[in-house]
Amino acid sequence: FDELRADRSIMPTAIEEFLRWESPPRNSVGRYPARDIEIGDQVIRKDDCVYVGYGACNHDPAEFPDPLRFDLRRTPNRHLGLGIGVHHCLGAGLARMEIDVALNALMDRYSDIELAGEVHWQPSFVVRALEALPLKLTRS
Repeated sequence: FDELRADRSIMPTAIEEFLRWESPPRNSVGRYPARDIEIGDQVIRKDDCVYVGYGACNHDPAEFPDPLRFDLRRTPNRHLGLGIGVHHCLGAGLARMEIDVALNALMDRYSDIELAGEVHWQPSFVVRALEALPLKLTRS
């Protein structure tokens, strides 16, 4: 947060890293291949149900150098945090704008932001959503 506050010009790359690190979808909904495909040494048959684990994809060392490092300046950042292709989130632009507005408002209003308790996530196979994020906020 301090790095972002010190240089807000990195907001676009920071937002992409937030989406890569903790993407809203945990897993895709079931998808069904139109034809048999081979991925590595695994054959996926036409009409088999397939789920994509976005968390795994977004931390793949073949795509992301040092994938377990949280890097607000990461480029390129071709994550799947909001889907891809025909399954790309229709609200992706709005989601990015909401993150931008919320983070800038927090940084403008509060000089210090600290975690003040345990983070709770809603249990879900598909969507990653916060249930509780207790914060201690100090006014600017």
